Amino acid sequence: MLTQTATGTHVDVTVGALSIVDVADLFVTYTQPGSGRWSSLSVLGGGLVAGATSSTGASFARHYSGDIATLTPLAVRAFVQAVGGNGMVSSDTNGGLYYRIETSTATAQNPKANTSITLGAPASATYRTPITVTALLTTDGQPLGGKIVSFSLGNAIVRATTAADGTAGAKLPVNVTPSGIPYEVSVTFAEDDAYLTSSASSDLQVVQSASALVLASGGAVAVDYSDSAVIATLTTGTFGLRLNEEPVTVDLGGGRLLGMLTDGFGRVTISTLDFGGLAPGEYTATIRYAGDFRLAPTSIVIALTVRPENATLAIPSTAQSTSPVSLFRVTQQADGALGDLTRATVTYALAAANGVTTQGTLGVLADGMPASTVSLPSGIYQLTETARGYFASPTTTGTLL
Repeated sequence: MLTQTATGTHVDVTVGALSIVDVADLFVTYTQPGSGRWSSLSVLGGGLVAGATSSTGASFARHYSGDIATLTPLAVRAFVQAVGGNGMVSSDTNGGLYYRIETSTATAQNPKANTSITLGAPASATYRTPITVTALLTTDGQPLGGKIVSFSLGNAIVRATTAADGTAGAKLPVNVTPSGIPYEVSVTFAEDDAYLTSSASSDLQVVQSASALVLASGGAVAVDYSDSAVIATLTTGTFGLRLNEEPVTVDLGGGRLLGMLTDGFGRVTISTLDFGGLAPGEYTATIRYAGDFRLAPTSIVIALTVRPENATLAIPSTAQSTSPVSLFRVTQQADGALGDLTRATVTYALAAANGVTTQGTLGVLADGMPASTVSLPSGIYQLTETARGYFASPTTTGTLL
């Protein structure tokens, strides 16, 4: 409550809580139109003084008071914030109109007129999707124009001015989280010098906002063995905002299920090594987001192609003059994480000068060398070889002397 004094404006606030320690501090924040700044009185700052306390046994109420020095007390606008012992803050803005010194001009001979207000609002809304609200303000059945009305939902307050026909409308943010209990949407006309206050309300059921997994690369993703690729992006379905660090699962079937978090850009990234190294081939991946109290669950299916890792083959220099012969060294191209070279095989063909060709397949050691050597009679051979399996290389040819 604000009252005028000889030196400015006197503030009197009543705060209720379960116990005295539940109020850590109290702020009365005020401004004056045209000043361009806000100031505060607080208990800890010395501007507010605690007064009498009353208790019901289950809760208590305490009065706080202070003074604002100003030459224009009628211009002061203020609101209250209480800081709880747990750090949470509650506020009272008088329905968004702020508190001020009330100057009533009504008399017994000239009383204030009654008003009536009706509210138009939907019965349900989606979290984070604004709703359209309307109001009709009348007095004695006649429209009342040029008056400010306040629409509210939770902590969201939007003010609008009635038109000549008494109607007003606004877009009201839906920032309250979905729950099984309806929220209250309200509209209020605050009392002024000529008209009494009126208000109306209705229930609003808030439901989860849609979420969406947006496919990468048009719905098909290709990745080399031992590499990774972005396969989808998790967003809010309504606004397309990316959801970072949200849990998702990637299911390849056959018990191959992996949980992960989206990155800082909402992206879902798959690495074949996270699944123990996927063999080259075609897979169907199902990505699922379970949702939470704000967002509805969603899922998506993509076609995933795992390609052999790029590799090169080189003929060791020792193969030119020694037997048994090590026919190759496999090297993975530096285009991502290193894979397991033992998952490669190399097919070869040795054509002797007499026209006899020897063919075979050799395994590969972790260092890229053959798992076994080949013994050759002395002679000249044309060597053709290719890496296969989890790795693929261009065909390499050379001459062994």
